[in-house]
Amino acid sequence: MHALLRPDAETHAIKPTQQKITHLFKQQLLETRLWSTEKTPLERERYLLTPVALKFMAIRQGEPFSYYFVHPRYRMGDDEQVWRQWGVAGLDSQKWHTRGLYTFMRQLLKKTHERGEIIYEWKSAHNSVRWYMDMFLQGEGHARPDAELIFAPSLTAQRTTLLLEYDRGTTGIFEYHRKFKAYIDFQLITGKTLPLIVVVTPTQRSAQKIQQVLTQLGSSLHVVVLLEHEVLSKGLTQAL
Repeated sequence: MHALLRPDAETHAIKPTQQKITHLFKQQLLETRLWSTEKTPLERERYLLTPVALKFMAIRQGEPFSYYFVHPRYRMGDDEQVWRQWGVAGLDSQKWHTRGLYTFMRQLLKKTHERGEIIYEWKSAHNSVRWYMDMFLQGEGHARPDAELIFAPSLTAQRTTLLLEYDRGTTGIFEYHRKFKAYIDFQLITGKTLPLIVVVTPTQRSAQKIQQVLTQLGSSLHVVVLLEHEVLSKGLTQAL
Protein backbone atom coordinates (compact mmCIF):
# COMPACT_ATOMS: atom_id res chain seq x y z
CA MET A 1 0.00 0.00 0.00
CA HIS A 2 2.81 2.40 0.89
CA ALA A 3 4.56 1.69 -2.41
CA LEU A 4 1.39 2.54 -4.36
CA LEU A 5 0.24 5.63 -2.43
CA ARG A 6 3.47 7.49 -1.76
CA PRO A 7 3.79 10.68 -3.90
CA ASP A 8 7.12 9.67 -5.47
CA ALA A 9 5.77 6.30 -6.63
CA GLU A 10 5.82 5.59 -10.35
CA THR A 11 2.59 6.66 -12.02
CA HIS A 12 2.09 3.20 -13.54
CA ALA A 13 3.07 1.24 -10.41
CA ILE A 14 -0.49 0.06 -9.82
CA LYS A 15 -0.90 -1.56 -13.27
CA PRO A 16 1.15 -4.71 -12.50
CA THR A 17 -0.97 -5.19 -9.38
CA GLN A 18 -4.17 -4.82 -11.41
CA GLN A 19 -2.86 -7.37 -13.93
CA LYS A 20 -2.14 -9.86 -11.14
CA ILE A 21 -5.64 -9.34 -9.73
CA THR A 22 -7.15 -10.01 -13.17
CA HIS A 23 -5.11 -13.21 -13.43
CA LEU A 24 -6.31 -14.36 -9.98
CA PHE A 25 -9.93 -13.78 -11.05
CA LYS A 26 -9.38 -15.92 -14.15
CA GLN A 27 -8.05 -18.68 -11.92
CA GLN A 28 -11.16 -18.32 -9.69
CA LEU A 29 -8.99 -17.44 -6.69
CA LEU A 30 -10.62 -14.04 -6.04
CA GLU A 31 -14.21 -12.84 -5.81
CA THR A 32 -15.65 -9.35 -5.51
CA ARG A 33 -17.82 -7.78 -2.86
CA LEU A 34 -19.31 -4.38 -3.68
CA TRP A 35 -19.48 -1.47 -1.25
CA SER A 36 -22.27 0.73 -2.61
CA THR A 37 -21.30 3.94 -0.78
CA GLU A 38 -18.25 4.63 -2.97
CA LYS A 39 -18.43 6.78 -6.11
CA THR A 40 -16.76 4.82 -8.92
CA PRO A 41 -17.08 1.09 -9.81
CA LEU A 42 -13.39 0.51 -9.01
CA GLU A 43 -13.71 2.16 -5.59
CA ARG A 44 -16.73 -0.02 -4.77
CA GLU A 45 -14.85 -3.28 -5.24
CA ARG A 46 -13.52 -5.27 -2.28
CA TYR A 47 -11.67 -8.50 -2.98
CA LEU A 48 -11.99 -11.78 -1.07
CA LEU A 49 -10.13 -15.06 -1.45
CA THR A 50 -12.42 -17.79 -2.78
CA PRO A 51 -12.76 -21.21 -1.08
CA VAL A 52 -10.51 -22.62 -3.82
CA ALA A 53 -7.74 -20.17 -2.90
CA LEU A 54 -8.14 -20.81 0.82
CA LYS A 55 -8.00 -24.58 0.35
CA PHE A 56 -4.88 -24.19 -1.79
CA MET A 57 -3.21 -22.15 0.97
CA ALA A 58 -4.18 -24.70 3.61
CA ILE A 59 -2.78 -27.61 1.59
CA ARG A 60 0.42 -25.73 0.72
CA GLN A 61 1.03 -24.80 4.36
CA GLY A 62 0.06 -28.24 5.66
CA GLU A 63 -2.72 -26.77 7.80
CA PRO A 64 -6.29 -28.06 8.33
CA PHE A 65 -8.99 -26.17 6.45
CA SER A 66 -10.29 -24.88 9.80
CA TYR A 67 -7.09 -22.82 10.08
CA TYR A 68 -8.37 -20.57 7.29
CA PHE A 69 -12.13 -21.16 7.19
CA VAL A 70 -15.00 -20.07 9.37
CA HIS A 71 -17.52 -22.91 9.78
CA PRO A 72 -19.71 -22.86 6.63
CA ARG A 73 -23.19 -21.38 6.64
CA TYR A 74 -25.99 -21.55 4.12
CA ARG A 75 -27.07 -18.64 1.97
CA MET A 76 -30.53 -17.23 2.55
CA GLY A 77 -32.98 -18.81 0.17
CA ASP A 78 -30.88 -21.64 -1.28
CA ASP A 79 -28.76 -24.61 -0.27
CA GLU A 80 -25.34 -23.24 -1.16
CA GLN A 81 -22.75 -23.45 1.61
CA VAL A 82 -20.74 -20.26 2.15
CA TRP A 83 -17.13 -20.68 3.24
CA ARG A 84 -15.46 -17.54 4.50
CA GLN A 85 -11.94 -16.76 5.62
CA TRP A 86 -11.40 -16.08 9.32
CA GLY A 87 -11.51 -12.35 10.05
CA VAL A 88 -13.55 -11.27 7.02
CA ALA A 89 -16.58 -10.39 9.14
CA GLY A 90 -14.41 -8.22 11.35
CA LEU A 91 -12.89 -6.46 8.35
CA ASP A 92 -16.35 -5.79 6.95
CA SER A 93 -17.51 -4.20 10.21
CA GLN A 94 -14.37 -2.01 10.22
CA LYS A 95 -14.69 -0.78 6.63
CA TRP A 96 -15.55 2.82 7.56
CA HIS A 97 -12.58 2.97 9.90
CA THR A 98 -10.28 1.42 7.28
CA ARG A 99 -11.52 3.86 4.64
CA GLY A 100 -10.87 6.79 6.99
CA LEU A 101 -7.40 5.50 7.88
CA TYR A 102 -6.33 5.00 4.25
CA THR A 103 -7.74 8.39 3.22
CA PHE A 104 -5.81 10.04 6.05
CA MET A 105 -2.61 8.14 5.21
CA ARG A 106 -2.81 9.14 1.56
CA GLN A 107 -3.10 12.81 2.55
CA LEU A 108 -0.34 12.43 5.15
CA LEU A 109 2.06 10.88 2.64
CA LYS A 110 1.42 13.74 0.21
CA LYS A 111 1.86 16.49 2.84
CA THR A 112 4.91 14.79 4.34
CA HIS A 113 6.57 14.65 0.93
CA GLU A 114 5.81 18.34 0.30
CA ARG A 115 7.47 19.36 3.59
CA GLY A 116 10.59 17.32 2.91
CA GLU A 117 9.77 14.87 5.69
CA ILE A 118 10.02 11.15 5.07
CA ILE A 119 7.89 8.13 5.93
CA TYR A 120 10.31 5.31 5.19
CA GLU A 121 7.89 2.55 6.02
CA TRP A 122 4.18 2.08 6.69
CA LYS A 123 3.27 -1.22 8.29
CA SER A 124 -0.35 -2.37 8.34
CA ALA A 125 -2.27 -3.13 11.53
CA HIS A 126 -1.68 -6.84 10.91
CA ASN A 127 2.09 -6.33 10.79
CA SER A 128 2.15 -3.90 13.72
CA VAL A 129 0.61 -6.16 16.38
CA ARG A 130 2.51 -6.69 19.65
CA TRP A 131 1.73 -10.08 21.18
CA TYR A 132 2.13 -11.08 24.82
CA MET A 133 1.06 -13.90 27.12
CA ASP A 134 -1.83 -12.84 29.35
CA MET A 135 -1.37 -14.96 32.50
CA PHE A 136 -4.73 -13.87 33.96
CA LEU A 137 -6.69 -15.00 30.88
CA GLN A 138 -4.35 -17.94 30.28
CA GLY A 139 -3.86 -17.02 26.66
CA GLU A 140 -2.32 -14.60 24.22
CA GLY A 141 -3.14 -10.92 24.36
CA HIS A 142 -2.19 -8.25 21.88
CA ALA A 143 -1.76 -4.52 21.46
CA ARG A 144 -2.86 -3.58 17.96
CA PRO A 145 -2.15 -0.11 16.55
CA ASP A 146 -3.68 0.90 13.23
CA ALA A 147 -0.23 1.30 11.70
CA GLU A 148 3.46 1.50 12.46
CA LEU A 149 5.45 4.24 10.75
CA ILE A 150 9.19 4.75 10.37
CA PHE A 151 9.45 8.55 10.19
CA ALA A 152 12.14 11.21 9.92
CA PRO A 153 11.74 15.02 9.74
CA SER A 154 14.38 15.16 6.97
CA LEU A 155 16.85 13.05 5.01
CA THR A 156 19.61 13.74 7.54
CA ALA A 157 17.47 13.35 10.68
CA GLN A 158 17.28 10.25 12.84
CA ARG A 159 14.51 7.77 12.03
CA THR A 160 11.80 7.29 14.65
CA THR A 161 9.27 4.50 15.05
CA LEU A 162 5.71 5.67 15.67
CA LEU A 163 2.64 3.60 16.49
CA LEU A 164 -0.38 5.26 14.88
CA GLU A 165 -3.91 5.16 16.23
CA TYR A 166 -6.46 6.71 13.88
CA ASP A 167 -9.73 7.64 15.59
CA ARG A 168 -12.83 8.86 13.72
CA GLY A 169 -14.34 10.33 16.89
CA THR A 170 -16.88 7.52 17.16
CA THR A 171 -15.05 5.39 19.74
CA GLY A 172 -16.48 5.11 23.26
CA ILE A 173 -14.72 5.35 26.61
CA PHE A 174 -14.77 1.57 27.09
CA GLU A 175 -13.07 0.91 23.75
CA TYR A 176 -10.40 3.54 24.49
CA HIS A 177 -9.81 1.99 27.90
CA ARG A 178 -9.46 -1.53 26.48
CA LYS A 179 -7.07 -0.41 23.73
CA PHE A 180 -4.68 1.51 25.97
CA LYS A 181 -4.88 -1.12 28.72
CA ALA A 182 -3.54 -3.64 26.17
CA TYR A 183 -0.55 -1.37 25.51
CA ILE A 184 0.11 -1.08 29.24
CA ASP A 185 -0.21 -4.83 29.75
CA PHE A 186 2.25 -5.45 26.93
CA GLN A 187 4.87 -3.28 28.61
CA LEU A 188 4.27 -4.75 32.08
CA ILE A 189 4.35 -8.38 30.96
CA THR A 190 7.17 -8.24 28.40
CA GLY A 191 9.30 -5.56 30.06
CA LYS A 192 9.63 -3.89 26.67
CA THR A 193 9.05 -0.18 26.13
CA LEU A 194 6.75 0.67 23.26
CA PRO A 195 7.57 3.37 20.71
CA LEU A 196 5.79 6.71 20.83
CA ILE A 197 2.04 6.27 20.26
CA VAL A 198 0.47 9.00 18.12
CA VAL A 199 -3.32 9.21 18.33
CA VAL A 200 -4.96 11.18 15.52
CA THR A 201 -8.54 12.26 16.11
CA PRO A 202 -10.86 14.76 14.35
CA THR A 203 -12.23 16.87 17.22
CA GLN A 204 -11.18 18.49 20.46
CA ARG A 205 -13.98 16.63 22.22
CA SER A 206 -12.68 13.21 21.20
CA ALA A 207 -9.13 14.29 22.11
CA GLN A 208 -10.34 15.18 25.62
CA LYS A 209 -12.03 11.77 25.99
CA ILE A 210 -8.79 10.03 25.09
CA GLN A 211 -6.79 12.14 27.54
CA GLN A 212 -9.36 11.35 30.23
CA VAL A 213 -8.87 7.61 29.72
CA LEU A 214 -5.07 7.93 29.80
CA THR A 215 -5.31 9.89 33.06
CA GLN A 216 -7.61 7.29 34.61
CA LEU A 217 -5.21 4.50 33.67
CA GLY A 218 -2.27 6.36 35.19
CA SER A 219 -0.56 5.50 31.96
CA SER A 220 3.18 4.96 31.72
CA LEU A 221 2.81 5.05 27.96
CA HIS A 222 4.37 7.73 25.82
CA VAL A 223 1.26 9.01 24.01
CA VAL A 224 0.66 12.17 21.99
CA VAL A 225 -2.92 13.07 20.98
CA LEU A 226 -3.18 15.30 17.91
CA LEU A 227 -6.06 16.67 15.87
CA GLU A 228 -6.23 15.36 12.32
CA HIS A 229 -6.14 18.77 10.63
CA GLU A 230 -3.07 19.73 12.71
CA VAL A 231 -1.18 16.61 11.65
CA LEU A 232 -1.93 17.26 7.97
CA SER A 233 -1.04 20.96 8.17
CA LYS A 234 1.99 20.79 10.52
CA GLY A 235 3.23 17.23 10.18
CA LEU A 236 4.32 14.47 12.52
CA THR A 237 7.39 16.40 13.71
CA GLN A 238 5.23 18.12 16.33
CA ALA A 239 4.72 14.76 18.03
CA LEU A 240 8.44 14.17 18.60
